[in-house]
Amino acid sequence: MRIFGIILSFAVIVFFGNSYLKSFAESFYNQQTIDVFLPFLLISVVGSLSFINLVGIKSATFGFKDYEMVKSLPVKKSSIVLSKFIYFYLFDLFIALFVFILALVHYTNYVY
Repeated sequence: MRIFGIILSFAVIVFFGNSYLKSFAESFYNQQTIDVFLPFLLISVVGSLSFINLVGIKSATFGFKDYEMVKSLPVKKSSIVLSKFIYFYLFDLFIALFVFILALVHYTNYVY
């Protein structure tokens, strides 16, 4: 049942993200500025992800419940923090790629 909820949540996110990007691309096309659609989207997605990370990275890096246990392990504290930053980077990369693939589909529909 849990996997059904995950699949359903992902499908809802894809549907609403696709609808939003389609209307966004259509408005750029109607204003005859479709050539700036992808750069504008790049700046807005990277900017919003950077802001979200700056706000939430301290609590997610040092505020998790097992930090006291993990820092007592024979691993450098810098490795623990670096692993958290890598996790955030890969998660943001996944979100950005997801948004850009959907945007590229709509961009090619309006350009070609």
